Amino acid sequence: MLSYVNATPRDTDTSPVGSTGDDIAGLIDLAAINAVMKYEKNSGRVPVEQPHNNPGFDIVSAGGDGAGRRLIEVKGLEGAWTERGVKLSHVQFATAQQHPGDYWIYVVEHARDPQNHRVSAVANPFSKVIEYWFDHGWKDATEEVATATDMNLEVGAKVKHAVWGVGTIEQVNRRGIAISLLVDFKDPGRKLIPFNTNLEFLD
Repeated sequence: MLSYVNATPRDTDTSPVGSTGDDIAGLIDLAAINAVMKYEKNSGRVPVEQPHNNPGFDIVSAGGDGAGRRLIEVKGLEGAWTERGVKLSHVQFATAQQHPGDYWIYVVEHARDPQNHRVSAVANPFSKVIEYWFDHGWKDATEEVATATDMNLEVGAKVKHAVWGVGTIEQVNRRGIAISLLVDFKDPGRKLIPFNTNLEFLD
């Protein structure tokens, strides 16, 4: 069971130019909400559909006495629920965090085909997450980056030169992108050398 996170919006619209993709998506959403309303009534609860684009959830449902409230975010699919999955916005995620005991995701497969409806209700989905993995795409969302050079190139650092051996950096000179170092190699003495691959940082 895998979930995926995007730090930036992903364009998932694959409809041909000039198609009625938005209209179809709206019909799928409407059909999915109708299916969930029916499911909730059949389950003995009283569902109340929220205004269109209500932030966080689509339906509030509870027992006749108000117990067992559910804030339901409905996800409708034209076909089966596959690896592509369904998505939540950051607003919906925040709502789930604010109401962990009440938040539900309902996925309606074949939303526009009543003969093949399948409603899957997932309670408090984020409580079921046991690990978060961050792939290489998160490099584009980083605020700070440090290379080995950034972390090690400083006065007092130990370096090993291919010719002069082990020494201690006494001075770092930066001129544009060029870097030169004054290094004390003990017996060979101090050397002013360019910073390049001939140097190896030592712990």
